Amino acid sequence: MCGIGALFAFPKGLLVNNSEQLTTSLQQAFLNNNNNNNNNNTNTSSNNQQQENLIKLHYLLQYGNISSTTTIDNNNNNGNNNEELKKNNDDDEDTERNESFQEKINKILSIPLMKQKPKQQSTNNNHNDNHSHNNENNNVENSHNCSHNNENNVETDNNLLSKIKSIETVISPRGPDETHHFILNENFNENVQEDNCATIHSDYNVCLIASLLALRGERPYPQPLQINNEHYLIWNGEIFGNEEYFSDCVLGHENDGMCLLKQLFNCKTEIEVLTVLSNIEGPFSFVYLNKKDNYLLFGRDILGRRSLLYSLNENCTEIVISSVACHLTNFYEWNSIGVNGIFKIQLSNNNNDISDISDISDNRSNSSSIGCKIELLEWDMIYKEINRKPLIADRTCIEPLSSSLLLNSDNNKENNNEGKEEEDLENYEKLVDQFIEALSNGVRKRVTNIFDRYSNDDDDNNNSSTLSSTHKEEEAQLKKEENNLKHAKVCILFSGGIDSVILTALTHLNISSQEEPIDLLNVSFGNNKNQQEASADRKQAIESYQELKTLYPTRNFRLILINVNPNELQEERTIIEKLIYPQHTVIDFNIGSALWFASRGKEDNKEDNNERIIEYTSKARVILCGIGSDEQLGGYRRHFKKFKYFGWKGLNEEMDMDIKRLWIRNLGRDDRVISYHGRESRNPFLDEPFINFVRTLPLWYLASFNHVNANSDKQDKKEDNGMKTTLPGDKKILRRAAQKLGLTRSCLYVKRAMQFGSNIAKISFKKQHANDTIDIVL
Repeated sequence: MCGIGALFAFPKGLLVNNSEQLTTSLQQAFLNNNNNNNNNNTNTSSNNQQQENLIKLHYLLQYGNISSTTTIDNNNNNGNNNEELKKNNDDDEDTERNESFQEKINKILSIPLMKQKPKQQSTNNNHNDNHSHNNENNNVENSHNCSHNNENNVETDNNLLSKIKSIETVISPRGPDETHHFILNENFNENVQEDNCATIHSDYNVCLIASLLALRGERPYPQPLQINNEHYLIWNGEIFGNEEYFSDCVLGHENDGMCLLKQLFNCKTEIEVLTVLSNIEGPFSFVYLNKKDNYLLFGRDILGRRSLLYSLNENCTEIVISSVACHLTNFYEWNSIGVNGIFKIQLSNNNNDISDISDISDNRSNSSSIGCKIELLEWDMIYKEINRKPLIADRTCIEPLSSSLLLNSDNNKENNNEGKEEEDLENYEKLVDQFIEALSNGVRKRVTNIFDRYSNDDDDNNNSSTLSSTHKEEEAQLKKEENNLKHAKVCILFSGGIDSVILTALTHLNISSQEEPIDLLNVSFGNNKNQQEASADRKQAIESYQELKTLYPTRNFRLILINVNPNELQEERTIIEKLIYPQHTVIDFNIGSALWFASRGKEDNKEDNNERIIEYTSKARVILCGIGSDEQLGGYRRHFKKFKYFGWKGLNEEMDMDIKRLWIRNLGRDDRVISYHGRESRNPFLDEPFINFVRTLPLWYLASFNHVNANSDKQDKKEDNGMKTTLPGDKKILRRAAQKLGLTRSCLYVKRAMQFGSNIAKISFKKQHANDTIDIVL
């Protein structure tokens, strides 16, 4: 994993390779917006043109090509705003959906410029102490880095270098091993890596920046990666599948970034390049520079599992992209780059560019001598052109042929069609086994073949103790125990709920070495230890931990109990706010804070007499998260309400939308927050083959949607000892899978939102609504 950033400067401007349809639509939006347009410089034709191009750029980068998004708007507005549903749908966050074209334009027009920050001694004194070593390897400049000595260019160079430094500062925690940057200009025949750095003042300037967290391959590979000084790649991702193209890293142990770059280097045409990119299974964001053919590509995977933000300057002459936002004076505030396809910028207007798929988008136009052109090559168009099935398939079975095929949540046989029910139950159980296998495969890819940076380190450097004089006699024994403690390569966000428990079980089953521990990270908030230990997630985690230990006694599961009080939360508030940005609501902050403290993986255990403190911080660089389970398997109350009011088709639309909007609601934010601690989040429930398998299953196998309140703990039946005897109706297939794995207690726990289960909602923004906005200053 890496933190990536790039600066592109085009003194002649950056223009959208638009069509008449886009221009016409924008003109109509301008007419509709006359009454509330907040731009004061719209009196001249040139200003109108400049503003129109700026809006086109924002729209393209966030929402995609206009012809696609207008269709989506129309579809989303057909019946989805039913007042009855909205009235009964206030239990879940409901943002970033059903926006009309006009609403999107209004949102773009409201994006403000970042102004000059007041001078101060330091803007972030409490930068994570774990990252004080982030740039220790950068004291000696390597061939990727440039220095500038031309006095005539001091102001401009310092401006460029200050931007580079700002980006390096925010992405370095993501990649604590190394951070590098590389500057070049449009004259690609010159070597600008060393003394020729002053040539950055030419027509086209490109700077690539990357920080490294080594996870794949037999050694670290500093970025930017390059071949023959012609092909450059900054890569923040993982390739987990499709051995036809990536066998060296999928079946072997090669670094996946280098494996990808070699494939791109061997491509002769643009269609071959896009074929390679469209066959990547796994999360990614990237920038690829082809100096030979003078073009840039950048983008994210189709689910948006890796953060990638952009910012434009006022004149549309510079675009900056980064994994994390930073302050850039006179640039527009940052926004997330969309996931509709790959963005291309042609860096020259000659005729030797590769454009053999000129029909891939209706938005291509003739080259212009003024400015560079940016366009979006949509995934759907790419799939059609290369005759490939989409990476994420549509659901195949939406409505049942007969009501007799519907299974009850408690899997009993008490119905009038006993024969059919038994037959369907048998089929259901087979599908549950296949479900376990598919999810297990997704886990296996993510917990194996991890580069072990700490293989030769002494673990006692990580586990420190401060002993009072009354405990000196225990020091030797404690040190011996700590030296024998093997570090974990994998940790898991562990609430003790069904998602985290089944991921833990499958992680154990897929890590062959029984000596390798697995760290379980559980976070709880409260004013004191009693409140922290009383949270629902803490109690649930301890019970699930005990069940796992009993079921798998040979594995060393380490339950790391992370307690956070209001003072600690306030101390880290500025850092967390900058990481969740551009999201800026109360619920974003609360979820982001829970993820930030949990993924830090730091436990402080104090004895009652406070004479001995044992600190433990997980060294695992990979952290498994359960995101994607609720969205696909019927984990939200709104899924049941959608089915009640709109039936199976309405339910399918809702669940499909949940997956498609994960990039803007959750994934980018979570990636930024978790990666700050030098860990990479991996999401087995968002494994592409697993998603496609789930989409072959009938909706009524996933959860008991015919029981509207089936995910409510109020209807759970009890045994004499207080334990529930029936599976809750939400995520029924996942619960049955856990049951078959032997997790007979954990499979019964009801769902709780992170902000409530961890108790953070009780100490953070207690008097504000979840969707209230908070002010964030970069």
